[in-house]
Order: sequence, then C-alpha cells, then structure tokens
Amino acid sequence: MILAIGGAGCNMAEAIKEKASDKWLRDASFVFLDTDAEHLSKFERDDRYSIILNGDLNDIPAELFNQVGSLIIVAGLGGNTTQKYISEIIRHANIDSGSDITIVATTPFLFEGEERVAKATKTVSIIKDLGNVRINLFNNEDLVKRFPDINFINAFELADNAVLELIENTLIP
Repeated sequence: MILAIGGAGCNMAEAIKEKASDKWLRDASFVFLDTDAEHLSKFERDDRYSIILNGDLNDIPAELFNQVGSLIIVAGLGGNTTQKYISEIIRHANIDSGSDITIVATTPFLFEGEERVAKATKTVSIIKDLGNVRINLFNNEDLVKRFPDINFINAFELADNAVLELIENTLIP
C-alpha cells in the first residue's frame, strides 16, 4: 500500500501512480490523507481511498491496514499535516497490521523558507523516535547534486521523480 500524507505526499503519490513502470507499483493500493478537502478532492478515484483528516484518526477506516504486508508512506515533511499525524498513523498501522513500514519523504527546498525546514527537522526527529520504521529522505542538497538543472519551476517534479525511482529500484513489494 502507498499511503500519501499531506499535500506534498498526495502530489508524490499521484506522480507515482501516473509514471510507475513496475506493475506491482501501478497496481498497489493508494490511500490519500490530507486536511485540505479541496486539494484532496482531485485525488478521489474509484480505486483509491481519499480521507480528510479533521483532528484525529477516527476518519480512517479500521480495516484500512488489514492484510497490508508492506506500507510505503510518501510525504513532504515541511507542512502541518505530516507533522501532526505521522506518529499516530504509524502506530495505527503497526497495531492493525504489523506492516513493514517505509517512509519516503522530502524535506523542503530552501526557497520554501526556514519555517518549513525547521518543521521538517522536527518531524524527522518524531519519526526517528518511533524506531520501528525505515526512512528515506531527499533534501535540498541531495536533489541539487542529483539534478544540476533543478530550479524553482521543475523542483517538485524532479523530487517526485527521485521518490519514484527510489521506490521502484530499491523497495521490494
């Protein structure tokens, strides 16, 4: 299952669904979690869950994580949704399914501001304190080294591509 958290995570998951070359990834279950109903509405499709988070995890169906062997969480770490919900979601998934959990996340680009970078740093420490997940991070420096032509216009698309490549090449279903 691919679980997208927040606006950036939802955008990444949509890019994965559209661009994936591996059949297992195209056929994976996708779940979109966000607090922004308007943004989330563009991801509602027959074959996926789209869930609006309004304060707690009661909006997530209890059976969502049943039979999930591998859970890949995609998220941007500079926003409010991921920081607020990530630890609860991971605990919920572990309790309900005993899933193998991997987080593939991006930290904000420097042009997004110091506040978002600070929020991402705090979110990384929250995740590390959980201790029962693998985390793969792409940060500004990683992406600039990898894509020398990165700029304000293509930064998010290139980050989505890097996340997809990591999932397809190193995470085995």
